[in-house]
Amino acid sequence: MTGFLGFAPIYVNGLLSLLFVFVLPGMLLVRAFDIANFPQRWLAVFLGSVTFNHLFVTLIALLHMAPVTSYRAAAAAIVAVLLFLMIRDRRAPRGERSGGASTVTKSDIRYGLLSLAVLTLAYSSIWKYGVPHVFAEGDVSISWNRWSLIWSQGQFPTGSYGYPQLVPTLWAVTYIFTGSNEHYFAHCIHVVLIIVPIVLAAMVLGRGNWWKPAATVLVAAWFVLEIREGWLKATLYEGFPDWVAAISAFCGAALFIANAPDGRFDRDKIVTALLSVCMLTMAAATKPIFGLFAIAALTA
Repeated sequence: MTGFLGFAPIYVNGLLSLLFVFVLPGMLLVRAFDIANFPQRWLAVFLGSVTFNHLFVTLIALLHMAPVTSYRAAAAAIVAVLLFLMIRDRRAPRGERSGGASTVTKSDIRYGLLSLAVLTLAYSSIWKYGVPHVFAEGDVSISWNRWSLIWSQGQFPTGSYGYPQLVPTLWAVTYIFTGSNEHYFAHCIHVVLIIVPIVLAAMVLGRGNWWKPAATVLVAAWFVLEIREGWLKATLYEGFPDWVAAISAFCGAALFIANAPDGRFDRDKIVTALLSVCMLTMAAATKPIFGLFAIAALTA
């Protein structure tokens, strides 16, 4: 298979796939909104990019399009629009620029670095094992990763037994970009989907007080540290999507509880509540049972 950039080595295309899965489409999306809160803005970028890629891979299979060609066209269009908006903003008066700018506070840096440090230690099994152990056995090798390879060929995995396909479609993007079945960058997708939501949630909660982000990070770390059964802990570094669902649901619930609108118009709380519902929906798109959390938030 030909990679995204036919002349580039596999690791360059792999890095480009990570950029596209987590950043590029979301950067275009947030231009339509004035989100000054830095962690809110990047949580929106993260969720917007993940959602775009899931829907785009599904659309490619639905319309029987060529995956690599489709992603080349999409990337070219997004980059062109972003460049156009950047040039237009440079020429426009300060008050007329689209999307505004986000502000970084000391709490954003503090809680971002602290949560990364704690999670690096608590989730060390991911870095300790990683490739080639990831996707090596169990449900991941015989189902989830096999489905992602089918998605990367622009086809529907007919043997998915009704499982939601959020994670396989995201893994598929790495296979489309690299033109290879090498799962190193799919493993990177797995790591980012676990770590980044916790870090961004801690930064968002840190805009209020200190104990909410501290409690969130400590509980997330305790998810792993408390596990005694070896087989259960192994599911973390072997790439089981259940971890993605659990982390997304936990972070979404924590954000919603801390920022649920209370009848007054508080823009920051409303934005965070909407982002939290998106995270809960992301969990449901990985494991259906987590849809109960999304329903509870929408009816609260």
